[in-house]
This record gives sequence, structure tokens and C-alpha cells, in this order.
Amino acid sequence: MKIPALLRSPVVLILTGLFGISLLFILMNIADPTSTNPAAARFTTAETSLSGPLYTLDATGLATSRKLYKEENDSTTELVENITKKADKALRDDSPTVTFKEQTPPSGDRHDYYSLAEYWWPNHKTKSREPYIRKDGQVNPETKSIPDKTNFNKLMNDNHHLAVAYYFTNDTKYAQKAAENIKVWFINPDTRMNPHLKYAQVIKGVKSTGTGLIDIRNVPQTLDDIRLIQASNALDADAGAAVTTWFKDYLQWLITSPEGKIQAESKNNHETWYDAQVIAIADYTGQPEIANAYAAKVQMLMDKQVEADGIQPEEVDRTRSWKYSTFNLEALLRASMAARTTEKDILNHKNTSKASITTIVSHLAPYASGDKDWPHDQVEQFDVSDIGNALVQAQYLYASDFGVNQKTTRTLDADDIITLAFPSVQ
Repeated sequence: MKIPALLRSPVVLILTGLFGISLLFILMNIADPTSTNPAAARFTTAETSLSGPLYTLDATGLATSRKLYKEENDSTTELVENITKKADKALRDDSPTVTFKEQTPPSGDRHDYYSLAEYWWPNHKTKSREPYIRKDGQVNPETKSIPDKTNFNKLMNDNHHLAVAYYFTNDTKYAQKAAENIKVWFINPDTRMNPHLKYAQVIKGVKSTGTGLIDIRNVPQTLDDIRLIQASNALDADAGAAVTTWFKDYLQWLITSPEGKIQAESKNNHETWYDAQVIAIADYTGQPEIANAYAAKVQMLMDKQVEADGIQPEEVDRTRSWKYSTFNLEALLRASMAARTTEKDILNHKNTSKASITTIVSHLAPYASGDKDWPHDQVEQFDVSDIGNALVQAQYLYASDFGVNQKTTRTLDADDIITLAFPSVQ
């Protein structure tokens, strides 16, 4: 049998070494030139106004909403006005930076992202209070003392609103501020984040398991933001190249670090969010073979994650079972969005139990509509809005309401940007 050139590449040899021989079979399937991804057709019609694909938003959905906005559609105008208000606030705020913290990471370098694991608490059975012990679902308030996670989330929130505000209004002030924020976090020598997460979700007295990679699971939003503001030229070619270099270095760390290798095989939502990051970043940085391999990996992961009735055993086992069931659904949708640039269709993939993403949505929808009571452990109050963003995306992507009418969907507090990017099909 002739081995395709793709399988002889250095990147593939590295990946095969990391994940074993099973990945070779995935890649041989990817290398098949007759393989196609029907999900890819959904976003191609709107790409002409952008410099490339989006990974967390739907370009066609955004284009549809922008058309409605220009036609002064009331509900769309209200959403855009909400977004521009938040963007206007972001204009006035200082750019978030990873160096703005009093605590020093174990490395001694403030440019290293630093956080503590949320569900780990001091051990009162030892004098040193270490090693910390796990209390699933209970957030240790000590974790709030380090601002890196808060500042990163502010960066993601501010820039997403700025970029989308520019897309709808064409006002360059939004694009310029978004570009400034990107430079501060990813490029400027005095304020940039080092491209790794070695000290994310540190557990005192316990060796790192890499769980902190989920802290910046939304970093692919930055790739979308760059594409959304690119027409403004607010981020020049040199800055764009510098950001790409940062993401290449971060991807290399994700794939080769001990923390990354652990998360790549964690089976639960952590692995899904990890894979979604890798797929998007690999495609953006011009490494399609990696994106293809990890898209196929997600398809295989669904065999372990989703039962025939749509239950996700890794997530319902948690003390916040509803939250994590919807959280992994959101991660699978994110991975499927990013994978539309590949030859693997995660969106419509059925696993060995004949279950798919739609099986999960159909399983969870009756609890969103109030037709059923959630039967699994839930240490906190059941919050139906946890499914809001995922349900809005699924309704659009699959052109189905899944038994949840538009009036009910509106009560789920989906994000305004998500609502614009995945407009109602009802």
C-alpha cells in the first residue's frame, strides 16, 4: 500500500508518536482525497466579506443578521445596540494584561498565566495545609485572589463585542481598540502572555494534571475577532504575523507539553475543549494536517462520551451534572464549528452507538423547556440558562427547534453575539 505524502510529514510523525498508532489510521482516512465534509458548505457563502473562516461564530448567520440590521429589523437592531453599548464601555477601559497581578507564578515570571484550581481546598489534616483536597463543585474563594483568569475573560468579552460592533457598524474606533487589546495581551514585550499554561489551575502540593488548559478555552474567539476587524487595517501585517507566531508557539506547547498530553486523553469536557482549541488554532496557523487529525479524534472521542440516549456519563457523574452536560455540548458544537475547515464532519457524525450531537440536544431539550425535571446530582440550583448558547446554536445549525419554541428559547439568556451569529430559524 502506498503511504500518502501527508503521512510522511514531520508533523504527522510527531502526532503519531504522541497518540499512538491509532492516529495513523485516522490520518490515512483524512488523506483520502475523496473525503468531504458536508458541514463546510454552511459557512462558505459569507466568507467573501472576511479574510478567512470563523471558528466560533457562523459567518452566514452574521451576514444574515447584518442584512436585517441594515433593514432596521427591530429585534436585530436591539441586539446590535446591546453589543455596541458593551463595546463603548470597552473603549473606555484599560486593556487587560496578564502582567497585572501581585502574585508571582512559581516560575517567577509575571508573563506566565497563573491561576489556582477552583475545586481544590486546603487540607486541614496537615500542618502545611498541603496537598490540597478536591471538593467537586465547591469553588475555593482563594482562587479569586489571582486576576489572570478574570483579566483573560475580560479580554475575550471586550474584544468579541468590539469586533462584532465593528462588523455591524463599520466604525473603526471599535476595530482599533480590539487591535490594541490584542497587541497588549499577545505581542507587546512588556505585557504579553507567554504562550503556555504550565501554571494554570495550580493545585498546591499536587503535580499538575493540565486541567488549567480549560481556563482559556475561548482563545479561538481572538482568531474570529482578527478576521472580523481585518478590513479596518487596525491590525497591520507585522502585528498579524506576531499574533500568528504566538498561536503557533501555543499550539506546539498544547500538543507536546505534559499538561497538554494529559488533557488530550482526559475523556470528559476538558478533552473536548482542548481538541476544539487545537483544531481552530491549527487551521488558522496553516497546519491543516493537525486540524484534520484532531477533528477525527473528536469523532472517536464521541464513542466514549455519548450514550445512545444522549446521556454523557462523564458529565452526569459530576455534582454539577446539568452544568457539565450542557458545557460539553457547547464544546462539541465549538469543535464542530472549527472542524468545518477540515474533511471531518463532527456536526453530523454518529458514533458507534448511533448517537450524535443532535442526540444530546434532543435529550437535554425537555429539561430546558420544563417538560422534565433533571434527575441527576446538582449541588447548586438548576439553571436552565446553562443551555442557552448551545441551544441557540443547535437550533440554527440543524434548522430545528428541538421542541423548544422561540418564546422559551428567548428566556434562556443566550449571549447577544451568539444570537446574531446563529439567528432564529423559527
